[in-house]
Amino acid sequence: MESKMELPATGERYLPSMRGGIRYEHLHRYALSLNFVGGKDVLDLASGEGYGCEILSKNAKSIIGVDIDNECVEYASRKYSNIPNLEFLMGACEAVPLPSESVDVVTSFETIEHHNKHEEMLREIKRILRPGGMLIISAPNRLTYSDKPKSISSNPNNPYHVKEPYDYEVISLLNRHFKNVKVYGQRLATGSFVFPLKNPEQSGLNCYTCDSSNSIAQKVPALDEPIYFIAVCSDEPITTDTNVYSIFIDSDDDLLMVLESQQIQALEEVAQIKAQLHQTEILLAQSQSQLHQMEEVLEQSKSQLQYTEAEFAESQTQLHKTNAMLSLYLSQLHQTEVVLTQSQSQLHQTEQLLEESQSQLHETQIVLEEFQSQLHKTQIVLEESQSQLHQTEEILEESQSQLHETQTELEESQSQLHQTQAELEESQSQLHQTQAELEESQSQLHQTQAELEQSQSRLHQTQAELEQSQSRLHQTQAELEQSQSRLHQTQAELEQSQSRLHQTEEILEQSQSQQHETQVLLSQHKSQLHHKELRLMQSQSQLHETQTAFKQSQSQLHETQTEMAQSQSQLHETQTELAQSQSQLHETQTELAQSQSQLHETQAELEQSQSQLHEIQTELEQSQSQLHETQAELERSRVQETLAPQTNGQTQMQYQLLVWDAWYAYRQGNLIGMAACLQQSLKCTHLSRTETLVNWLESFVRFSAEKGEQLDTYSLTNSFEWKQVTRSATAIKTVVFAQ
Repeated sequence: MESKMELPATGERYLPSMRGGIRYEHLHRYALSLNFVGGKDVLDLASGEGYGCEILSKNAKSIIGVDIDNECVEYASRKYSNIPNLEFLMGACEAVPLPSESVDVVTSFETIEHHNKHEEMLREIKRILRPGGMLIISAPNRLTYSDKPKSISSNPNNPYHVKEPYDYEVISLLNRHFKNVKVYGQRLATGSFVFPLKNPEQSGLNCYTCDSSNSIAQKVPALDEPIYFIAVCSDEPITTDTNVYSIFIDSDDDLLMVLESQQIQALEEVAQIKAQLHQTEILLAQSQSQLHQMEEVLEQSKSQLQYTEAEFAESQTQLHKTNAMLSLYLSQLHQTEVVLTQSQSQLHQTEQLLEESQSQLHETQIVLEEFQSQLHKTQIVLEESQSQLHQTEEILEESQSQLHETQTELEESQSQLHQTQAELEESQSQLHQTQAELEESQSQLHQTQAELEQSQSRLHQTQAELEQSQSRLHQTQAELEQSQSRLHQTQAELEQSQSRLHQTEEILEQSQSQQHETQVLLSQHKSQLHHKELRLMQSQSQLHETQTAFKQSQSQLHETQTEMAQSQSQLHETQTELAQSQSQLHETQTELAQSQSQLHETQAELEQSQSQLHEIQTELEQSQSQLHETQAELERSRVQETLAPQTNGQTQMQYQLLVWDAWYAYRQGNLIGMAACLQQSLKCTHLSRTETLVNWLESFVRFSAEKGEQLDTYSLTNSFEWKQVTRSATAIKTVVFAQ
């Protein structure tokens, strides 16, 4: 019982109600698969709506449809529930819910481009296929479907496609999992058909094709640029080409008539669009003219607005300046009035002080006369004391002179001793200091360079700051000059008031000066009297101390002479040790020079030995390279002798030898050389590109087997050089596939 509601259209999924090219492409794949599923257990992977399973169920023993979308599985189970040998399950391409070796044929159309788990999908298909089972699979050709769209079926920006394969990627993927692979092409095309008008009985048909010279041949034409690939894969030999070569015609849906009808409609729509476009261009020209006029009016308005704004800004600036100057003048006037009031008050106080100073001056003169009388008496006593002090000082100076001479000699001896010891220590540490100084010099050099860079950086910053400061200084000076000009008038008035005050102060200062001089004289007389009394007492005390010091000096002189004799003895011993140290230093330096000379000679011999070793290694590598080349030429000659009976013509022989050269380069790890040989071989063969790629792989496998080796086809076909040469072949040879 069929479901009444159809699945929603997604723009990618095919539904039986659809018409046009998509109907032809999908139904054709299942139609040609009918020849392979007769009496067999079949799996349709990514079965979608289920229409394909219904078609195959007519010939298959049993069929299972697997899809990852649960909605599709439930819909198909309801719609096709009346077919007894048909079942639908939910599962993924890389995880099929079937036991191993459970089906004979797997069909999967337009599936691998919707995910990137191609290897996992192929391994899962191999798991569930019985021995000798078959895979029929299709995929879009990325070159003509997306890169260079060549058909109405092409969709370069299909959002549902994750990874569309190129032809060489399809071939490499399938050959990694199946021993035998045949790849065909599919696309929509126009042609001429001759069929009965009614009741057709013949199931076969004749195929005719012609080339650019109108040469007609009865054969299946090659499909140069297919939109889709259809591959038949098995581990058993495949001999079913005639079952695949086919055409599909829908008696109810003639694509060419539909396309011609659509073309007529499109031409009518184009004519209407051109008429509308002409009217639109006229309206656009009128609108642009009006827009140009409006832009001119707008620019004039903007110009007037800018001029008005500039005048308004200047007026506001002048107003702010005038207000600032008015405030400054009022402040200066207030300050001047305050200063004037203070000056008048000071003048009154100064006059009062002048009167008081004159009274004090008279009293001070009387006291001065009394002190002068006392001073005269004191001077007489002081002169007597100074005479006695002078005699005592002469004796003390003689004793101190002798003591000073003795101490000087002692200091000289001790100084010589310290110098000699210092020289000895310096001579012993010269070698270590020289090395340390060298390391420090290098370290200081690096530090100095770093500091120099930092200093230069700071200098640039300082210069920038200096320029900014100078700029601000010039601005400040200009403002200062304006302020000074405004203050000049006020200062003139203030100077007049200060002049009157200054005259009054001068009179006061003269009176105070006279009073101060009198007080100073009085203080000096008192101080002189006090100092002379103190000096008298000090002179008597110094006389006693000088006598005691004289005795101590004689004792110290005797001790100093003894120490000087000991110091001279130590000086002689130290000089002897210094001479020995200098001798040892000279010997050490001589030995160091000899060691350095031997080191240089050893290094020179080592460099000569290394140079000789390098030359020997180079000669050895050249010999090995020549040996490999000789072996390669020998093997190539053997291959040429083997291939001579099997090939027809010099071109085919050249092609086989280039393929062998490519295999030998790959075996030696020279992938670039392999790619170059394969590239040259394309010029020596008339095979299609697909046949050429298959022949390359088969030849590589055969050459490896002859050497008792197993070829890693996965590593080979996934190498960058292999992919590059298969891509570049697109520009050299036309892609040829069997229909």
